[in-house]
Formats: sequence, structure tokens, C-alpha cells
Amino acid sequence: WAWFPGGRDSWHITQHIVSGFGHLKQLGAFDAEKDQVAAGMLDRAISYCDAKLAEQYRELERLVKEGKTKWDDDHLDGMAIHYLYARSFFQPLTDPQQGGTRPTPEFSYYLSQAEKYWLNKGLYQEGMLALALHRSSRPDAAQRIVASLRERALVKEELGMFWPVDWGFYWYQLPVETQALMVEVFGEVAGDKKSVEEL
Repeated sequence: WAWFPGGRDSWHITQHIVSGFGHLKQLGAFDAEKDQVAAGMLDRAISYCDAKLAEQYRELERLVKEGKTKWDDDHLDGMAIHYLYARSFFQPLTDPQQGGTRPTPEFSYYLSQAEKYWLNKGLYQEGMLALALHRSSRPDAAQRIVASLRERALVKEELGMFWPVDWGFYWYQLPVETQALMVEVFGEVAGDKKSVEEL
């Protein structure tokens, strides 16, 4: 999908719509995979996002070979974080060369980056990573993120549970979206109904 009709394709917008379809499915409101037209759109969109992440990974591979960066450096940017989150609503991306039983090297690499570098990210991104790691069978890392979020939260009788941070204009810095995502994190990853109510 593009930002505007007739415009160039956009990885960000496509991924945003993919995660929207995932939310609708999770809420039981609409399962695109059971609607022929929507399923076709969703399949193409997921494949597009997979290809974009693979393209980013290949560029990173080139930079590592040229000695301009290292695999162990933090390469977990906003698009990779958003990808892991959007993709977590659907079947994991598997490697056909491994018989379709293992995640692709790109997916595995960025999940490992998430386990290692989550604390250097913004609050919203940490929440997305907690959900992605939880849904990708990496519960220990997801629980570490939840524990850190809980430690940094403020709880006030009149305001409930929240985080005192400066908000910005980027998609991962918006207060309402961040608070809503935290409801999802504490409900799904932590299974903490009390915190969900406070949120």
C-alpha cells in the first residue's frame, strides 16, 4: 500500500495495515485469512514486508563484509521492530531451505537483536518487542521487558498506571497509542489484570 492512492508503495504503511489486520483477528472482529479478497491482499502485503526486511538484511550483510559494521552492533531500527510486531500476529516466517521448520536467518537475527538491544529503544518500541518476543516463543526476554516497564511506571490513584516520558511526533512517540499498547503488553505478556485496569 502507498501513503496516498496512486503513490509509491510504502513499507511503513503496508506494515501498519498488516498489524491492523492482526489486531482485528486477535480481537475476533475480522479474520482476513477467512475472507478470499482480504486474504489475498494480506498474503501479498506480508510477502512484501518479508521481502523488505530481507532487503534490509542483505544491505547489512554487505556492510559487514566491507568492514563498515559488525553483526553484534545494534541494527534494530524502527522498521525492524515494527516488522517483528506486525509479523507476530501471523505464522512465523520460515526458511524453505530448512524444510520450512525454522525461522529465516533475517527473522532470527532481528529477534536476537530484540533480545539484546530492547532497552535502548523507546517505550512504545519496547512494548512491541515484548509482544513479538512473547509470540515468537522467547518468553524470558519478553518478561524482562515487562519487568523493566513495571519498574519505570508510575501508579497514581487519580491517573492510574503510566510512564512519565516526553512525547514526540513520530509514530512510536504518541501517548494514546503507547498507553493502548501497554494494555496489550500487560494483558497478553504479563497476564496482569490489575495492571491492565490501572492502565
